[in-house]
Amino acid sequence: MKSLIKIISVTILLLFKSSLMFGQQTRVELGDKYFDQFAYKKAIALYEGIPEGKKDWRVFANLGDCYYNTSQPEKAVHYYKEALNRKAFNMDRYRLKKALSMLSVDDCVAVIDELVTDDKMTLKVLGSYFGMEIKPNNIPDDIRLRICKNSNKSESEIDLKNLEINSKYSDFGGFLYMDTLYFASARKKANKRKHNKKLYKWNEHSFLDFYGAVVYTDSIKLIAEDSSRVSDKINNAAHQASIAITNDGKYMYFSGGEVKENNKLKYNKQGVSTLKLQRASLDQNNKWTITDEDKKVMEFFNFENYSVGSPALSPDNNRLYFVSCAPFPEAQGQTDIYYTDIGQEGSFGPIVNLGEEINSPGREMFPFISEDNILYFSSDGVYDGEYRMGLLDIYYYDLNKEDGVKSLGEPYNSRKDDFAYFVQSISEDSIYSKQGYFSSNRETFVYLGDTIKTKGDDDIYSFSVKRKCSQTIQGTIADLKTGDYLDDAIVELIDSDGMILDTLKVSSTGSFKIKVNCDETFSLRGSKTRYDDDLKTINSGSETSTNKLVNLQIRPYPCEVKVEPIEFELNKYDIRPEEEKKLRPLVDLLLANRDLRIYIESHTDSVGNIINNLKLSQKRAEATRFYLIQQEVYEGQILSATGLGESCPLYSTSYINTLTTEEEKKEAHNKNRRSIFILEDCEDYASDCKENNP
Repeated sequence: MKSLIKIISVTILLLFKSSLMFGQQTRVELGDKYFDQFAYKKAIALYEGIPEGKKDWRVFANLGDCYYNTSQPEKAVHYYKEALNRKAFNMDRYRLKKALSMLSVDDCVAVIDELVTDDKMTLKVLGSYFGMEIKPNNIPDDIRLRICKNSNKSESEIDLKNLEINSKYSDFGGFLYMDTLYFASARKKANKRKHNKKLYKWNEHSFLDFYGAVVYTDSIKLIAEDSSRVSDKINNAAHQASIAITNDGKYMYFSGGEVKENNKLKYNKQGVSTLKLQRASLDQNNKWTITDEDKKVMEFFNFENYSVGSPALSPDNNRLYFVSCAPFPEAQGQTDIYYTDIGQEGSFGPIVNLGEEINSPGREMFPFISEDNILYFSSDGVYDGEYRMGLLDIYYYDLNKEDGVKSLGEPYNSRKDDFAYFVQSISEDSIYSKQGYFSSNRETFVYLGDTIKTKGDDDIYSFSVKRKCSQTIQGTIADLKTGDYLDDAIVELIDSDGMILDTLKVSSTGSFKIKVNCDETFSLRGSKTRYDDDLKTINSGSETSTNKLVNLQIRPYPCEVKVEPIEFELNKYDIRPEEEKKLRPLVDLLLANRDLRIYIESHTDSVGNIINNLKLSQKRAEATRFYLIQQEVYEGQILSATGLGESCPLYSTSYINTLTTEEEKKEAHNKNRRSIFILEDCEDYASDCKENNP
């Protein structure tokens, strides 16, 4: 008897282990399937569900790729390290992705230090990526500078110029409105500089005034050496700097010191002349003037003891950004960027700090919001994964995606101060896609083989970015079954390396539009909860602005998940090994979609006792539920497992009795013995026994 029990126990244990191994193999195979289809979210859920001791190097490497291709570098680093711990050789592509992920997470110098100490093989691969030959036993002393400088390289197709209107003094803060470039300058005519009380005493440079220059297609011309030509109402005895003009041209926000009626500087109780955020209006003579209404509106920003300035407007002009050193409770550093919403009749909403993701313990200054809602600013702070090249560097932050602060890199940043960035797009018929200005106190430098000489303390530089050949992909995503357009579906653009370049929700009409580079191969995947994905490969042509039409159709999951009928032996409820494969489609669906939940129904034929059939069907439902859980389907995904006995047949007993042959009767009884798997909250489901019962 003991021997028999031992044999039975071993048999059950072997069957259980075999089932677990099958479940793990299912996860790997299914994970590979979704990985190959760039469905990384589903692949991650499957791979991560494999027990730690059962994951091989390839699973870890694929997990690293999943996170790398979905821009989650911190997790990518973790899994690449796990893969490299298990397989060290012929892994250069994973080493490179690991290093690039590390650079996007941590400070560049810290990353190089870690690789020098712990992983010279990966350092060699990274150096090769940047065109450097590195020998693990002979690492050059300037390795940090060379790699970190290269990692911050920006667009190469950029024309860069030092503006001819720059003086030998300080010129900065270009803001282009219509064809006029407004900027701040400390210039002054030579015969007016001597004994001028409006000069810094320590360097005999003028206080800053606003000037204007007309921008032509191939040149720029100063409107006048006299700053009063811009406005004698704005250019007073105090500093003026940093301009933002509303889209309609009616108002100008700017930073400026306050003066008394006699045009002498106004000081606070501490004897300091602070900068104020001010507004001017364009009068009937097209001159900027400060009205009583302007003064009244801007009293909102009257922080007596603290400076406030560097205004910037959101693209719709409904939000005003600014910089202040005021000690608000949420202040992060020496100067922070804040915003306030502009209400009707010029009123302002609560002041909001942009938070620690943008504001550092240092200085954040000179914000600018581009027409595509990207925040550009200068900072001497340190941001994760970004190498600071100089003192003030120019950074950007996408206010749409909120995916972290990034450096503009070269040529915008240098070893010195770089600030006051301005950019705008150019019409499609130009060879350039965008143009703009930034300011810098850098020294003479070489750019793309040309020596660009500096002229003054701060200079304004213009840049024009050459237009890349691009095409627009337009399309729709629809329900394959009904043809209806889907308004809450997702479309992903995937490059030939499997990197997800863009993810967007379709419009209310189920349409989408994506810009891509010419002469490249991409994949488009349409997806939606409770639908199969549609993946299509497209090749962009060589002509700019050609529109491609791509229509995606995704199939909804059926309310009832169809599987081949599971054949149980007479009066038995265990699922035989040869029947398990029939449940594979259901297992795959539930493993890949953890949000799906099902009801299990088990039905018998009418042969035998009705009470016994009800009990048998319940045991079959429970056996099916147990099998699914053995395959690592979450228990919570199975809402119920119910046996209905012979109460809901496809073919009634009276109908079966009318059949002429025993073979026909047996076939009808077999069809009545079935398991049904119904998705939760499926409005279109109708029980088959109600519809088909003759």
